[in-house]
Amino acid sequence: MMRFPRMQVVVGLATAGLLVALLAGCSSRSSKSSGGGGTPTPTLVSIKVGPPNANLKVGNSGAFTATGTLSDGKIKDLTATAVWSTDDPSVATVDATGMVTALSGGAANITATSGGINGSNALAVIPPVSIAVSPSAVAVTLGGKQPFSASAKFADGTTQDLTQFVSWSSSLTAATIDVNGVATGVARGVTTISASNSSVTGSTLLNVTDKNFSDANLNGPYAFTLAETDTRGSAFESGSITADGKGTITSGTEDLNTASGVSNVALTGTYVVYPDGRGVLVLTANGTSRTLRFVLKANSATVNDTSGELIQDDTQANAIGSLEPQDATAFNNPAMANSSFIFRVGGFHIDASNDTSRMGLFTADASGTAMSGSDDINDSGAMVSNPSITGTMSAVDPATGRATGSLDGANYVYYVVNANKLNIIDIDPTDALAGVAEKQTSPSLSAAGGYVLLLERDGTRGRFWILGQFDVSGSSVLDGVQNQDSGVVLTVTGGTLTVAADGRGTLHEATDHGGRDFIVYVLSAEKMYVLQSNDPRASSGTAELQHPGPGATFAADSLNGDFKFSAAETGESDLTFLGQMVFLGDGDTFGIEDLSEPGSITNIAVNGTYVVTANGQTTVTVNSPGGGMADMTLYLVSPNKGYFWGSTSPDVNGAFELQ
Repeated sequence: MMRFPRMQVVVGLATAGLLVALLAGCSSRSSKSSGGGGTPTPTLVSIKVGPPNANLKVGNSGAFTATGTLSDGKIKDLTATAVWSTDDPSVATVDATGMVTALSGGAANITATSGGINGSNALAVIPPVSIAVSPSAVAVTLGGKQPFSASAKFADGTTQDLTQFVSWSSSLTAATIDVNGVATGVARGVTTISASNSSVTGSTLLNVTDKNFSDANLNGPYAFTLAETDTRGSAFESGSITADGKGTITSGTEDLNTASGVSNVALTGTYVVYPDGRGVLVLTANGTSRTLRFVLKANSATVNDTSGELIQDDTQANAIGSLEPQDATAFNNPAMANSSFIFRVGGFHIDASNDTSRMGLFTADASGTAMSGSDDINDSGAMVSNPSITGTMSAVDPATGRATGSLDGANYVYYVVNANKLNIIDIDPTDALAGVAEKQTSPSLSAAGGYVLLLERDGTRGRFWILGQFDVSGSSVLDGVQNQDSGVVLTVTGGTLTVAADGRGTLHEATDHGGRDFIVYVLSAEKMYVLQSNDPRASSGTAELQHPGPGATFAADSLNGDFKFSAAETGESDLTFLGQMVFLGDGDTFGIEDLSEPGSITNIAVNGTYVVTANGQTTVTVNSPGGGMADMTLYLVSPNKGYFWGSTSPDVNGAFELQ
């Protein structure tokens, strides 16, 4: 056996001891760096979420931050790596980057979490104080779509688009509406479209219609009239505008007989037509704009063959009038040559404040520039009959149909509607008068029948005096029933009607409230102009022959379809309105009304029931009254047309016509 020398053994042990010592030293250093007396690795102690005192308005977004504090006191940005959350996602949401979006009023805690540590910050969401839904009171055709938007107003006066932050709803199944505010027409009816957020709701009306009007229905030249009140009393406007069929009024002119006394003012503007025939017209003159509402009646399938009614729909003034397509081929004097016209104008004498109505007949000469005829005047009850009058007309403007002239000593501006009709406005500073002249097609009436009579004080729209019906056979008035201002109901028990060869005549009614006398001028075989001759209100208007339709008398199904309507009470409350009413032929009706009162503009949904009597007298009971649309008494001229009166309060009067 081999033995290692002793020296070798000692050396080997010394070497082994050194190795053990070295290993022990390494072990000691390793233990110190991991906590055994060395420097530890920093750990996350807390998270702070900012910004402090956080608040957002509904619909706004803001960036939150997460800042971590480590065990060694250092700060670390954790915004991009933290997990973000909210304790009330109905109030606010937060995305992976810490971006917070405010959804509704209230409070929510926004939390950032990292490594099992979390931090939170309270967010206050500021609710709106009001919500406005636009567009206001529009229409959509069946199957069509109408987008709405919601604008919020906050307590500090700022506004915010909340279209994507509100809950949308439709009150009736007439329309559905999606989360983006897009409504779809499902069935005819007037529904309320609402937008809600934070217990605050805004709404507007939507009329779902079977009509399909558009901007194209207003195309070409149109004559318009407006009647209103100002500091003197009655005031009038008449003019012509040209629409391009695409929403722009390219040109126009108007004459006014108002306290401002402005004449021949240039006009431009814009317009929009809703599917139900209602729309908005903005006219600008001398840098000042005003807003009017209108409703159209389609006379035929021709695009520009559309007449309508107007009201001023802003807080500047209240006015009511007409809108009729002009025939530009008649913008020349020979178009009226050798023709007889029945005219009527009404208003008051400014210097004496006397109600007055003037009615008569004139015939244009071969050049269409000179007229001659006769007229009758009721000047606050004082009657004057002029067996001979003369007049003039200047050259007609080939662009607008406007001409100046005179008639029986008064100075007028004429606007040609067509070869059969002129709008007339007095431009004398001493008188406020306006009216119309229509071509006489027959000086004698047709066979016997019932007539609908509508008279307004001094012949001005909205100044109701008499509405009713009377029956005629030959020269005898047989019977009738009529409503008079302030709720007076008159029963006609007899009377006479005589007409001379030129169409001028007299009408006498015997009633249970005494006798009433009128001057009449026959316009056609079925229409008369009527002037009351024994009353200081100087009322004037029309009488039109009734046509019940297929049956010999009127019935509930005589009223069936979509009708445009307009009415006013300009002499008292200064109220005007227009809209669309749908009569279902079974005694039920609904509609939408655009109402203008001094300083107030309202859109109202209307529904009700109606009863039609054999003579065309119709009672409409309104179940959802509002503003001007109270219970009404209607008198049918035909299943397509009639006149109505608001039962006592407000005693508005107006007309309705099948669209």
